[in-house]
Amino acid sequence: MFDLVGVSKRYGRTKALSDVTLGLEPGEFLGVVGHNGAGKSTLMRVLAGTEPASSGRLALHGRAAPEPYGPNTARALGVSCSAQTSMLCEDLRAYENVFILDPDFRGGRRAAREAVVGAVERLFPSITLDPDVRAGSLSVVHRQALQLALVARGLSRPDSVLLLDEPTASLPDELSDELFTGIKELVHGRRSVVLITHKVREVLEQCQRIVAMAAGRVILDSPTAALDFDGVISAMAGTELSAAHRSATGPTRASGSAVVGPPAEPVLSLEVGGLREDSPGRLVVRAGEVVGLGGLEGQGQSDVLERAWTSLRMSLRGPGRPSRTRRPSTAFVTGDRAGAGLFLLWSIEQNVVASSLGRVSRSRVLSRRREAAVAEHWIDELGIIGRRQDNIMTLSGGNQQKVLFARALADDPRLLILDDPFRGVDVGSKLDSYDLLQRLAAEQGVAILWYSSELDELQRCDAVYVMYQGRLVRRVGAGELTSNTFLTSSFQS
Repeated sequence: MFDLVGVSKRYGRTKALSDVTLGLEPGEFLGVVGHNGAGKSTLMRVLAGTEPASSGRLALHGRAAPEPYGPNTARALGVSCSAQTSMLCEDLRAYENVFILDPDFRGGRRAAREAVVGAVERLFPSITLDPDVRAGSLSVVHRQALQLALVARGLSRPDSVLLLDEPTASLPDELSDELFTGIKELVHGRRSVVLITHKVREVLEQCQRIVAMAAGRVILDSPTAALDFDGVISAMAGTELSAAHRSATGPTRASGSAVVGPPAEPVLSLEVGGLREDSPGRLVVRAGEVVGLGGLEGQGQSDVLERAWTSLRMSLRGPGRPSRTRRPSTAFVTGDRAGAGLFLLWSIEQNVVASSLGRVSRSRVLSRRREAAVAEHWIDELGIIGRRQDNIMTLSGGNQQKVLFARALADDPRLLILDDPFRGVDVGSKLDSYDLLQRLAAEQGVAILWYSSELDELQRCDAVYVMYQGRLVRRVGAGELTSNTFLTSSFQS
């Protein structure tokens, strides 16, 4: 389907791809993994024609790619790409985005509406999507589903290649399963798929061959049958998986980070309502606790996080009059980094200090020295790959998410609210972040409320509240949350 030979890509002094040689066979499902900044997304952009290679050769269907090779040429040759960031025009209706993502579409509005409904139903049978809804009003999950469904229409033609860059980063497990089932039904004959993901188990389960990248190079190219989880992680790290990291990939926080002794005072106590008489009606988070919020996607978790955030930001004495009573410092990390988190035209430094301007000011005047010191501290602490002066858009998706995390921690919060924050973050960075959360709770007494769509993340919490239809179903203690317990609670009505 395609062959890359000695392909390199430079951005100034940064070499994002270095002498990459890679091929894709007709009918193949190829997985590409690697740490943040490994070059995976750059590789996709080169194949999709949105970034020209600095050197090397690209061939498609056995012939050299025509020059210049851009998005229109790639599309004409059967290459479709779903990028890691949103490709939708959010001010347009869902059906109007058909004309944006498929400029060759020749039908009218009625045909476009039918195309949206059919495409979504084909990949995500459990989703019913109104083609007339404004794309920006959809949830993050449904926006991602719409984008994937529209891009995957490219597989309808023979000799086509579908490039998927972190397609399941915003999807819960049940929709990820629907996606891959639908994709595999579309992939037959000479149609092929390339999947980029940080979810190593995903490529092990779905792909026939796995390629691992590091520092812009291909460091592993192997049939999936010859690999296991530890082998892939070891290849990505360039060394054997350490015992510490091997144990860290286990499901629970056996030692816990919760404070031992009498229960601490609640930092957050929020009336949510129980589904049944025996369900908890109030969500409580105490100092030094990591409390998870789980359940199927769209069961009201984001609403609870928003209520927790607003209830602790400010109390009022009378209309419009702020109270002098100090509330716990609260920080919020969104999973929708591009839409709701980052200042896209700002530098890394400016994004890091945006919520802690009082800490980097002197007599209400910003101190450039303090700004730089705070930014450098968190860049080092979280292992962000980039210089503080660089624009935030020069970073990989995972490093952008780390910047959001840094912004929250720079404000020294007493309550840290996390809205599925580790989407699109590589395995090694996730493990480092998990360790950091445990230290914040155990050593500094930070209360953490953490919504996650991934069961293995929830299993790291001291307790987990499972939600269904906007209400609490069950509170599960540390070490008690299993896949069976989680699913049973999530589907109860």
